[in-house]
Amino acid sequence: MYRNAMRYATILTLTFVSVAQAMAQDASSLGASVRIGMFWPVDGSVKTIAGKQWTTFGLDYRIKKLGSNNDGSDNSLSLSLDFFQKSSFRNTPVLLNYVSESGQMYYFIGGGAGFTKMRNDENENENRIRPAYQFGLGYKFDMNQMPTFVELKWVGSTEAKFNGWGIYAGVRF
Repeated sequence: MYRNAMRYATILTLTFVSVAQAMAQDASSLGASVRIGMFWPVDGSVKTIAGKQWTTFGLDYRIKKLGSNNDGSDNSLSLSLDFFQKSSFRNTPVLLNYVSESGQMYYFIGGGAGFTKMRNDENENENRIRPAYQFGLGYKFDMNQMPTFVELKWVGSTEAKFNGWGIYAGVRF
């Protein structure tokens, strides 16, 4: 299952990258982005069972521009969806984020619901919806005329097993 999910994520990412390259002239007009990266859970038992690092991917879509501040920063609201899975652990947070961009730097903070799966004490899969949040910062740049970014973020949940740091790279279109 994990291999299939990663295969689909890779195909989806490559498709989005191809579309983003084709639309590079109008890349900022859509307000969408796709990213892939690594996630490091901080819970010791999760590291032992599932591993110290997980491959992850996600999507963002700007839903509303909020305007500019006196300091020149632009503010917006976005929806994000991320996918983390390794072994018997999975978290898919869907979050509403406040984003502030100034030049090439930006930061974000958001909250919402995390759709989680993990094994319980009876060794059965337990699916739940838990409160989730994130905060982080990013840096935007152009690579071969493609709007690209890197991010560092903390992803949190009321279930501490899904808390951790992530580093991502992606494209905007």
